Amino acid sequence: MRRGGKIAIAAIVAVVLVLGLPVWWFMYSSKKAFKTFTPRDTGEIGEGFFAVRDDTVNVYVARAGDGYILFDAGAKADAVMMGLESVGVDPAKVTAVFLTHTDFDHVAAVGKFPNATVYISESEAAMVNGKVKRALFFSNALKVPYKTIRDGETLRVDDRSVTAIVTPGHTAGSACYLLDSTYLVTGDNLSVVDGKIGHFAEFFNMDTGEQERVIDALVKRPELSGVTTLLTAHYGVSTDAKHLFAERAGR
Repeated sequence: MRRGGKIAIAAIVAVVLVLGLPVWWFMYSSKKAFKTFTPRDTGEIGEGFFAVRDDTVNVYVARAGDGYILFDAGAKADAVMMGLESVGVDPAKVTAVFLTHTDFDHVAAVGKFPNATVYISESEAAMVNGKVKRALFFSNALKVPYKTIRDGETLRVDDRSVTAIVTPGHTAGSACYLLDSTYLVTGDNLSVVDGKIGHFAEFFNMDTGEQERVIDALVKRPELSGVTTLLTAHYGVSTDAKHLFAERAGR
């Protein structure tokens, strides 16, 4: 084989490795992370409060007066809508959608609620307006109008209260939402595995070190002292929040 042909083959092999290795690494790391996920099956958590399972992720919905509040919007719009139907929730009666962040597996059905106001944290807006990239050259997308909510801001939705707690690390503006001082919807801001609070799957985090620091501060926040239930996006529901917080704070 001539020298030029060898060089061409070597160049092709190099290109395949450069392009293929990141794809392989992404698929391998994703599969590894997915094996740790334990979402809650679709059904009632408490009176007027439901989990909807969309493959590996949970969406949560709470009754608010004659309507509903939705937390996150899943990875597959059809699956979310079928789940809501199965628990008797009319999408037209959803009046507010609070997104913990704007990754694709949390926003798929966000445009399916014609009477809802969509909220993201003030900091998360940078993830969808192009100021902060999710990875390399990729930005998140949110193809519906939205309003922003500040860290510590509380909104009334009919007879319920929702407080935003900005918890960066997974994304720049990830947030938890405190519902009625009792339920904490955490999105991808922490994991609950083997009875312990930890960081989310590191492969998907923008800054795991920051997330760890945020979790340490989160479990000590006085306004969360009444929380009884943690509702995670991928690790199910825990009704032993006080013990989990105490264990994490005592490390």
